[in-house]
Amino acid sequence: MPTYKLEHANIDLSMDRINQLKRQFNESTGLTFSAFEIVAASFWSRRTKAIKFERNTEVKLVFFANCRQMLDPPLPKGFYGNCFFPVTITSSSDWVETASDVDVLKLIQEAKTKLAVEFGKFMEGDYMRNGDENPVAPPVRDVVHGRS
Repeated sequence: MPTYKLEHANIDLSMDRINQLKRQFNESTGLTFSAFEIVAASFWSRRTKAIKFERNTEVKLVFFANCRQMLDPPLPKGFYGNCFFPVTITSSSDWVETASDVDVLKLIQEAKTKLAVEFGKFMEGDYMRNGDENPVAPPVRDVVHGRS
């Protein structure tokens, strides 16, 4: 049984603020970031700072990405439903706390670029043949960064 208690929280991040951050990051890097990436990076880094983990604690960001376009053969016309796959990013709390917003954003984009390969491995059964963890059952396959 977990020794922690989950609490409900509402956080309002306006579209004006998200768009301001998107412009700021685009102007400073020349890169384009999605609203999702901005929100995920902001919350992950600020939450990690607020918790004040012990040094080098492993922290994760997990989100689900759409994979409908990756199915071959494609889903039949008229199919109503979702196809998604977990993306997990693992890092040290020290790295997440000290990294720039842009570095956290780049880490999220890096994990997203690996989605097609990871989803393909899952569809082919490579995870089970290679003894890897099942990515759809916790804990999921990680993209590891910032470990010493």
